Amino acid sequence: MQSLLKRSCSGTILTAFSKTELDKIPIPLIDSETQENINAQINESFQLKNQTEHLLEVAKRAVEIAIEEDEEAAMGYIEKEIKQPTL
Repeated sequence: MQSLLKRSCSGTILTAFSKTELDKIPIPLIDSETQENINAQINESFQLKNQTEHLLEVAKRAVEIAIEEDEEAAMGYIEKEIKQPTL
């Protein structure tokens, strides 16, 4: 997309596009099945990101518990949090 825009821009510091040049930019038409597939993958990505952030917080807290108490308490915390995540 950047290459297409750079090809038809004019100006020096403030780049400008004429309406006719903007109308000439090809916009791909994606079928609904592909759009739904992309949407599902993006949603899965966000879910995995949230899960990763949660697991990281659990791991950090488990290290704190292991230092303050003992390893057994930390492992108990991890098992509880992984079975019942608080998202």
